[in-house]
Amino acid sequence: SKILAGVKKYGTLAEFSLASILKDLLPASQYIANVKMKEDTSENVEFAVKLQGGVLVPIDSHWPVEKFQAISDAEEIKDKKVNFEFNKEFINLFSKKIKDNDTDFLNRTLKELHPADSADIIENLIPESRSKLIELEGFNLDPEIFIELNESIQTEIFILLSIESVVNILKHLESDNALKILENLDESKKNTVLGKLPPKNRFLLQEGLSFPEDSAARIMQREFTAIPSNWSVGQTIDYLRENKDLPEEFLEIFIVDSNFKPIGTVPSSKILRTPRDSKMSSIMNEMQVLIPVNMDKEEVGHIFENYNLVSAGVVDKDN
Repeated sequence: SKILAGVKKYGTLAEFSLASILKDLLPASQYIANVKMKEDTSENVEFAVKLQGGVLVPIDSHWPVEKFQAISDAEEIKDKKVNFEFNKEFINLFSKKIKDNDTDFLNRTLKELHPADSADIIENLIPESRSKLIELEGFNLDPEIFIELNESIQTEIFILLSIESVVNILKHLESDNALKILENLDESKKNTVLGKLPPKNRFLLQEGLSFPEDSAARIMQREFTAIPSNWSVGQTIDYLRENKDLPEEFLEIFIVDSNFKPIGTVPSSKILRTPRDSKMSSIMNEMQVLIPVNMDKEEVGHIFENYNLVSAGVVDKDN
């Protein structure tokens, strides 16, 4: 899966290239070509990788590597047969545990799986079982699982969740994901939820809601890491280690001038490989493009694709 993880690769790998990669990585007995994954369809996938227990993992030149990785991880969980569609036996078992009010099993199972796979389980439940699951005392719906659910299921679940549960989910999500959820609430419930959020969370979400729905400012993530240009690498590393309010994950650090205007970025990996006394301004990549707050999200997508960006600053008229 590491071979398929390059930004330029997935979604664009030709079938011939994929075949060559699989041939180099796996013995011929571990994968098969042109596989029908469902009996009730005429469509085939280009390849399927064989896992233990006869589980087949579909993969082709346009299949996201994240799904392959998630299923590979799930294969390591004992006593569960998990494939791309989640087999009926496991769904039936999960439904029975809901009926039996076995919250220990339900919470443990969903915690062990990748959030996308846990969401697939919930989506494959019949509505009655899904409603009972959400209403079970002692069941905790992880925010990372919730965001992976399709919008129709999210809306269905929101009707059942208490205000406190919605607030708990939003508090644990990054601002862009929290906004997606908040948008689906009616005005009354939205205002009630916002009123119960901590001031910092509330401010970020209210700011996001003030911009047009398809604008860059609406979809951007508001948690980021910025460093003054005159700091050294050593100062930066110490700051990153000691500051508890930074995002949990970030690939790039923004470099800002004395007016807090973004002037460049530095990959986090580059910081680790650079001597402590080096200035951040000496190793930064100059900002290729700044995105206006009102730019349409489709245009934002084109810019990321054209410039092969990992991140980009979204700025107002004063930058």
